[in-house]
Amino acid sequence: MDLKTGEVSEMIRGDDWSRLDGIRWTPWGTLLFAEETSGGRLFEAYLDPKDLTTVTRVEERREVGIMRHEGIEATEDGTVYVIDELNGGSIYKFEPTKRGDLSEGQLYALKLDGLSDAEQKWNSDTFTDKAGSFEWVPLDMDQVVVDADTASNEVNATEFGRPEDVEVIGKTLYVNNTSEDRTVAIDLNEKRLSSYVLAGENVPAENRESGMTGFNNPDNLAQGPDGRLWIAEDNFMSDIWVAGKDKDHDGQADDVKQFASLVDSGAEISGIYFGKDPKTLFLSIQHPDKPLADGVWKVTPC
Repeated sequence: MDLKTGEVSEMIRGDDWSRLDGIRWTPWGTLLFAEETSGGRLFEAYLDPKDLTTVTRVEERREVGIMRHEGIEATEDGTVYVIDELNGGSIYKFEPTKRGDLSEGQLYALKLDGLSDAEQKWNSDTFTDKAGSFEWVPLDMDQVVVDADTASNEVNATEFGRPEDVEVIGKTLYVNNTSEDRTVAIDLNEKRLSSYVLAGENVPAENRESGMTGFNNPDNLAQGPDGRLWIAEDNFMSDIWVAGKDKDHDGQADDVKQFASLVDSGAEISGIYFGKDPKTLFLSIQHPDKPLADGVWKVTPC
């Protein structure tokens, strides 16, 4: 979409692509996108530097993992973070042999310290126990290019409840775990994981019967212009939350405030993004009940 003219054009179409979801620009000038489905692949699109709407070629990057992709993050040093979006999915880090070349490298899975193999498995009753120090465990790359979930199970990597989106701010990797009603913060320097936003802890829990909106099914993440974390939900009523910074260093956001809530019972916020203008927020809304409301919306100050 051209933000000046509003014109929408198709860049590229793949005959065998399925359920495309996650998308991310890389610091080396390519576009990563992936399939949210069993056997999902990650692709890298190369663009014409004189016309960023023209794709010159697309490469399949199986080395980053075959999984149910959704969130993707790429950092300046060339590292790519991805997740496997299911109850029992893990959090992954790909380190390329050469920055900007995703055709060769090593995929790692996050594994918390001090848990038994059974405790590493997904459990809806004990997920809040999954916090603390961790290590990045290297995976069998021959298996990764077939099924990264099998490769992570072989090393008993930690499983989470539907990890969905990822966002790096500074030296912290944030991950939305939808089934846990929890956003975790992963300190990449100290190698510690904490519950940054947790329903019933530092943000209200949703009570649909009483009509009270709250933190439920966190899905998409974005970095705000001031460095705070923005979180959008995949539920009714689909809310947007803004998590304050952790100034007291206890692993949790010091405050979490509600920015907006959709009143359309069928609508879901499916993406949030800040562009060059820090006062403009773009958000995507899908399958609303209201006619002609499906699309990309722009929110600006009054």
